[in-house]
Amino acid sequence: MSRTDTGNRISSRFTLIELLVVIAIIAILASMLLPALNKARAAAKAGSCVNNLKQIGMGGMFYAQDNHEYLFPQYAKGFGDHYFFRILSGHSPSDTPGKPSLASYGGLTWHGMDVAKGSFVCPGEALPLKIGAVQDEGYESTHYGVNLHLHAGVDSTWTGSYVRFKRLSSIHAPSRAISAGDNFRVSARYFNYISYIKFRHGSGDYRKIANADAYQGPGSGAAANLLYADGHVKPTGFFELRTVSKDPMSNTVNSAGAAISGQDADALTAGFRGNNGGLIP
Repeated sequence: MSRTDTGNRISSRFTLIELLVVIAIIAILASMLLPALNKARAAAKAGSCVNNLKQIGMGGMFYAQDNHEYLFPQYAKGFGDHYFFRILSGHSPSDTPGKPSLASYGGLTWHGMDVAKGSFVCPGEALPLKIGAVQDEGYESTHYGVNLHLHAGVDSTWTGSYVRFKRLSSIHAPSRAISAGDNFRVSARYFNYISYIKFRHGSGDYRKIANADAYQGPGSGAAANLLYADGHVKPTGFFELRTVSKDPMSNTVNSAGAAISGQDADALTAGFRGNNGGLIP
């Protein structure tokens, strides 16, 4: 065996070792970068959600300007299943989803109960939109809900503040009045307690409906994007909402006519006079 052959074999061995070292370094770097990439992806989705809610807030202002300063309803009784996402996106009660016959407010779009695109879909929500969705497995129509204390319109058997259309003049502190945000329940397109808000951003919200019904919240790292009446959107945690003090100017009442108060509701009744406004016709 020549000295040259021996040198070539040694050189080939070193090349293989170097390749393995490079592969190992790449694997280590990838494992280090992956959490940062996931975090950046989640932040981008949360940012898109913020933009959606800001657009909904703008559309709501246009609606008020066109309707004698009345806030848009959560549900328009007497007009079929005419929810806020249909109204704001320009759908008449008889319009096919995704084919509105009216101009939308602020360019808002809605494409159907099971179509995951448009202004009323949150990119940060892993659960899909689907017709006949079961709680904890999906959503119908939208990932967002409105604050029922502020935006009236529910079942005809309900009374109290929930069935009073409110005007802009009902709001005395727009920066405190929560209008809409990330929703927890699959087919109830509203929240009337903070436990029914979905804190899907940050560390995520892994509760089941039983937890929400028991007024339980997610961990401290979870946040919900909430739209306020002045148009700003704020990522907010469950426990932050529970520390909001009761607004002494609020006169919101429930279906039995009793004042609504408590840690799970005070944040949702702040900033406006809930029992003002006209009854739903």
